[in-house]
Amino acid sequence: MKRISLFLIILLVGIFCSQSLWAAEDEYSEAPAPWEIVGDILWLRPIGFIGTVISGAAYAVSFPVTMQNKESQETMDSLVRDYSYFTFERPLGGTQVRQGK
Repeated sequence: MKRISLFLIILLVGIFCSQSLWAAEDEYSEAPAPWEIVGDILWLRPIGFIGTVISGAAYAVSFPVTMQNKESQETMDSLVRDYSYFTFERPLGGTQVRQGK
């Protein structure tokens, strides 16, 4: 029972902290609020890391097919580089999408 309660508390705090990160882009300001940074560190970066691992595995599985079709670079951009940018390179609290692949 304690584990479920702890999990729910962490889940609610994560959702609360990252709530403004899902807002519309025109509401984004240059300096993120402290709760946006906390939500990014505790919630979105771990999700992005899991997505990076899963998409890397998907790329490894699809590589032989994409190599024959000469689409391996495009597949790597969409599966691996976008997730790695979201997880490791974008500024804390920022929701910008990588421009110019």
